[in-house]
Amino acid sequence: MLSNILLALLTASELGDALTWGGISALVRSVQISRSPALQSAVNIPFNYSYGLPRMKVALGKNRDTYYSGLDLGSGKTWVGVWQGEQYDMSGHNMHGKINDFNVHYTSGQQYSGDVWQDGVTIEGHALDGSSTQISQDLQFGIVRVSDSDSSMMPGPPSSWSVFGLSYTPASGQKQNSQREFLESYFNQHQHNSHEIGFYFPPSACGDGAQGQVTFGGRDSSKYTGDVTTVPVMKQGGGWVHMLDGIAAPSNGKQIVLSEEFRSAMVDSGQEGLSAQSVPAILWHQLIPGAQIHTIRKVGASDESRLTGLPATTDLMHYNNGSLIGGQTLDQIDMISFALPCNISQSSVPRLIFNGRGLDIAVEELVQTGAEAKPNLPLPPEMCGSRLQGFKDTPNWGLGQYWMRSFYTILNWGDETRGQEVGKGTTVSYARAKHPRQCQHYNPGQR
Repeated sequence: MLSNILLALLTASELGDALTWGGISALVRSVQISRSPALQSAVNIPFNYSYGLPRMKVALGKNRDTYYSGLDLGSGKTWVGVWQGEQYDMSGHNMHGKINDFNVHYTSGQQYSGDVWQDGVTIEGHALDGSSTQISQDLQFGIVRVSDSDSSMMPGPPSSWSVFGLSYTPASGQKQNSQREFLESYFNQHQHNSHEIGFYFPPSACGDGAQGQVTFGGRDSSKYTGDVTTVPVMKQGGGWVHMLDGIAAPSNGKQIVLSEEFRSAMVDSGQEGLSAQSVPAILWHQLIPGAQIHTIRKVGASDESRLTGLPATTDLMHYNNGSLIGGQTLDQIDMISFALPCNISQSSVPRLIFNGRGLDIAVEELVQTGAEAKPNLPLPPEMCGSRLQGFKDTPNWGLGQYWMRSFYTILNWGDETRGQEVGKGTTVSYARAKHPRQCQHYNPGQR
């Protein structure tokens, strides 16, 4: 067929020279066909949970210096830690070089500094850039200098002194113009069918040894079931911040509409529990029969005070008008924790409304045992702790790992996303996770 097409395009003078098969073959070899680069398939990377974070095995440069890097959706900063005074081992590295200074500040109060370096990276032995050696030929990351006094603040052994930031940097001042963030570098260099990142967290009942999975360049349809709820990412604020509509009562589905200041939410694999500002956290717990305020921490204090039997259903307007919680007005309280009946059912869990659809965290992920909740401030045997806490100054609903164990989370990087600029189509999506039978949730999901 190809030879017929080529013969039809030849002039009469060229035809005689090309009638032999050898002439046709030479002509075919001389034709330059322009092709688009082949699209890469999505790549599934396993992770395990340790030292408070989901962690994947990462090797730097040709020497394959190995770290077990935490996956953090709440920050765009990628870094590894080395002992103070030691140099980053450049020997055998293919694109080593110092770029600039490095600084990162976390909302927990931890902060690290060092240098921004550039080198190749391999993740779990996968070559995600289409080559046989590296995930990203020009990945930039921080080298954090760790002193003896700092080491007690680091997560686990030196091999776990590493975090992969999988977000844009929040607008609170972490952005360094000289450092490209991982996902920005990755999707600039790799041709996938989509710019999605899929996250599957195993449920808590499977144990810490259970393996999760992050997918680069797509989603894994075997990890979820049912409808997918998609919410646009906010253009301001940075991070995977999206808006919820309100809270739905579990009994009748009646919705509590939240004011604008209480509606933003950020999905964050770097946060273990759930958090919200104090006002919506109280509102949410008011919808659970028998819920109580368990402890409060005053502004400026390091210790918490236990409150015995104070219902979470106390009129919130009274708090704002100066009534007391444990002797403090609401603006004097830095943190509030809550208690729930241990026998709470899934049908009693309030739902967060995203894009008109209610999503409820699995009750198994919401409820702590009394001893787990506050060992030094015990609860009555019939009460358990809630993993949703209220904070005075937190800017968003923080949907951490226990939330992500209830849903398969799909993050779409969007088109032409750069740093804090949200690209067209940048979204967060949730679908009910499909878990192993031996440790699956009772019946959470979408309603």
